[in-house]
Amino acid sequence: MSIRDVDIAAFEQAVRDAVHQVEEEPHRAAEVLTNLFNELSASELPIDEVARRTRRIVESMPARPEVQQAAARAASGAVPAVRTAVVGVLPPELQRAAYADVAEDVGPAVLEDEEVPAQKSETEMEVLPLLVSETGAWRTVFLLGDRQDADPNTHFLASRGYKAIRVATVDQFDTLVTESCCGMVMHTSWWQLFPDGQVAAEFVRRQLRTSNVLFYRLDSAGFDGAGLLAATRDEFDVSTQARVQIGAGNALTDFDVAQLDKVALLLEAADLASVSIEGITDSQRRLLAASAALFESEERANPGVGAGPVRLVVSPIVIGQSTARVVKVRVEGRRLTLVVKLDARERLQAELERARRVMPVDHAVHMKLYSLGGEAVLIQQLAANLDQPLEGAPSLKERLAMRSSWERGRRDSYPEPVLQDLDLGLSRLIQNIQDVNDVHATDDGVHCWTGVEPVEFLTALGAQWRIESDVGDFDPSEPLPWVSAKVAEHEGRCLVHGDLHAGNVLLMDDRTPRLIDFASAGAGHPCFDLVRVSSALAYSFIRPLSPEPVLRDFFRQVHLDGASAEDLWAGFPELRFESGARVAAKTLSLSREAAFKLLAKHEGGEEDYLAMVYLIGVQSLTMDEFQGAVVRAALGAIYPRVRELAGLAPAEPG
Repeated sequence: MSIRDVDIAAFEQAVRDAVHQVEEEPHRAAEVLTNLFNELSASELPIDEVARRTRRIVESMPARPEVQQAAARAASGAVPAVRTAVVGVLPPELQRAAYADVAEDVGPAVLEDEEVPAQKSETEMEVLPLLVSETGAWRTVFLLGDRQDADPNTHFLASRGYKAIRVATVDQFDTLVTESCCGMVMHTSWWQLFPDGQVAAEFVRRQLRTSNVLFYRLDSAGFDGAGLLAATRDEFDVSTQARVQIGAGNALTDFDVAQLDKVALLLEAADLASVSIEGITDSQRRLLAASAALFESEERANPGVGAGPVRLVVSPIVIGQSTARVVKVRVEGRRLTLVVKLDARERLQAELERARRVMPVDHAVHMKLYSLGGEAVLIQQLAANLDQPLEGAPSLKERLAMRSSWERGRRDSYPEPVLQDLDLGLSRLIQNIQDVNDVHATDDGVHCWTGVEPVEFLTALGAQWRIESDVGDFDPSEPLPWVSAKVAEHEGRCLVHGDLHAGNVLLMDDRTPRLIDFASAGAGHPCFDLVRVSSALAYSFIRPLSPEPVLRDFFRQVHLDGASAEDLWAGFPELRFESGARVAAKTLSLSREAAFKLLAKHEGGEEDYLAMVYLIGVQSLTMDEFQGAVVRAALGAIYPRVRELAGLAPAEPG
């Protein structure tokens, strides 16, 4: 595996190999990192990708001082993209070491009359403050504490163009919430206002939950409760933690001012951003713009990226069952495309943790959580390379619908999605799902839905289903007790996404699937994801062109006989008229094969697979987006075998 391999999975494996080597032989850290940085320096990867990979390498290494020092030394002889990325993740005290041994570059010849620009000092290389506009917006810093503590910082901030407001009491602080404040310093004397450390920590917790402030310095000297400040900070997402500096002493430095400059510009740009989305509040718009800019600057290891007002093109991609909103965000003028979920911070934090537990390392989900002013967003990056063209990264559902429209004659409105690309993306999707489900669950909770409440509710109101089968009409609720018991036998055995359907699979270049929306991720049934996504495709895109007995024969060959996609296409020529139907047939075949492999590891088999197919089919009877005739045919096809496995009496002839 090469650290500069274009394939991201190969790169991640090379990173793991390097980390393992450093953990086994820490004295070779400088040698290992030097070799890695030299390899990236000599690669033909884009500069931004070199920086991103460098940052990934350093962040993956053991967080020990000697390893960080080795990274700084190794970066000193590398290309600027590598050095800049390393400086961006090292502690301030080590950043200078990355530039200490840099030889003078031999630049191009300079004409006699040409003015030679002055060389930057090491300090200027370390701290590159951003230019802040002359409006003065967001250039206010709150200094919490008595005058003796705050005065030195007041004069220092004034000399750097900032307005400092000293806050002496909690009541006074509560009257200043409308100020455009970008930073906050809590001095030693501030903690004396609280009866104990727990009450003081609750004040800090409230600010981090609801404030727009993006820079905090907390003086831990005199705080009641060792480690309580850090523990309070660590309750929050990584992005929030990075905004909070804790340590003894409260004197601000030029490095802090550089951070404040970045924050002020970011908040001002967020206020000026144009966000096209219906029903979004001002605070949500600010958070959306600020978090997109933060995400890009962090990924590029360049705090200047994204500076200035931007236009975000926002489009909804998922209509979920919860109050959360999931949208796709494209930054106009750049190739940055993100999936963003707006919801309560606690729910998003739980979802982020589930996604990280569920997804294998090779399919790691690049997500970050940002919270600001009481709002929160969960951002997911779709591409490993921020400059990779995504063409909007449509969902599998959107792509198949576009292909279907193209096949039905609307060829001027839609470009043709290449069927071979969709086939490849589909095969990769099934393999990705199998990789996720091939991990035994430990104590993670079950969040996926395996109930049939809508059917039960309608039945209680007097609704009755009578579905045809080869052994007569039947009520689909009849075998449900056996089905539910059989599903419960394996529920919680492995990790699952928990809510896979065609809208929660995004396709980059039609060949690279990305899973989104991990709110239901956790422990689950070995074939829940596979049956859920294949059933969703079948019920959405197989059209009832044939009589129901023919459709039942199709699903019988799929679920009972395990027919291949090629056999299904040959035996049911009507599938050839719709790409959606072809893709659905292939998904059904591949999913069944993968499900049986997973079930075998848990001593399960046909009855477990059919119970899950039946359960998902009954759930689908009440879902408006599915074609009822196809769902009924699928249930009718497997009912005789399910009835036999459940030991039920023969159905009455229809």
